This record gives sequence, structure tokens and C-alpha cells, in this order.
Amino acid sequence: QSIPSWDDDGTCAFVESGYRMELRGVIMVCPLDGVIRLDPAPPGYEIVSVPVGAEFDAIPFGYHATFNGQKAAHCYARFYPHLAAPSGGPIGQVGNVTTEEAHRGKGLARVMAKMCLRDLQHRGAVEALIDTSLDNFPALKSYENAGFRRRYNANIWVKDLASGNTT
Repeated sequence: QSIPSWDDDGTCAFVESGYRMELRGVIMVCPLDGVIRLDPAPPGYEIVSVPVGAEFDAIPFGYHATFNGQKAAHCYARFYPHLAAPSGGPIGQVGNVTTEEAHRGKGLARVMAKMCLRDLQHRGAVEALIDTSLDNFPALKSYENAGFRRRYNANIWVKDLASGNTT
């Protein structure tokens, strides 16, 4: 007995059961094989390294952007020494990235994401991943400006159970 292929049998089974696929997000990838040029923090902001608690076999780290001594944004990353990229080297992940509303549009996410990319590269990662929703245009722009490119769609299966409509 063979296991059904996700592309064929699995997809047909979901569709026949009344599910539909929705495109919600994107996984972006940044190769870490070149020079990563860091951007300065915007005037009035300071970027500080912060300790991050252990996570399984990942090595987490992160940065906060502060303005007048208050946290304005953060960017965290993880280095996975035992998780290999398609090219064979270790992989990293950037995220969670958040900027307080009053501080958006200043490039803080890009500045800190590049810092995380540089740190991942120094730790030996050959590429880094980040994900976001497709309707988060500021994040998409920020990540693309930091060197990420869209690679994988993040789809979900949904089914309207309330209407009873399965077509």
C-alpha cells in the first residue's frame, strides 16, 4: 500500500471534503553568502543586544531599539546548528519582529533584521528564514530591503462549518 501524494491524493481528499486553500503568508529566505552591510540606527534611536531564553536546540538572540530609554521595537533570531538548509549548511530564522506604532516607518525592523542576519552569518548559518502575512506590506518591504526574497507560500486549509456548504 502506498502513501498518497500531498500534491494529488491529499489535495483531492481535502477539496472533496469541502475545504479550500487560502494563501495567508509567505516564507522569505535570505542567503548569507555575501557581505551584509549594516545600516545605522535612525537619529535618536539606540540598538541594544538583549538576552533571550533558551529554545530547544536553537541558539536564540535579539535586539531592541530604544528611544528615550523606552523600547520602540524588537527583533529576535535563532540559529539552528543541527538544521540544514537545502545547500547543506546550518540555517537561521529571524522573527519575531515588532515595531511600536509611533516608531514605524523609520527602518528599525530593517536595521535590526540586518544585524540578526550578520550574527547568523558569523555563527555559520548559510541562509535565514522569516515569515509574514501577505497583507503586511510594511513588513514585506522591510524584509526585502534587508535582503530577503519570497520563496514559499504559507497556505492553510479552511472549511466553513457553519453554513454546511461543502462545495
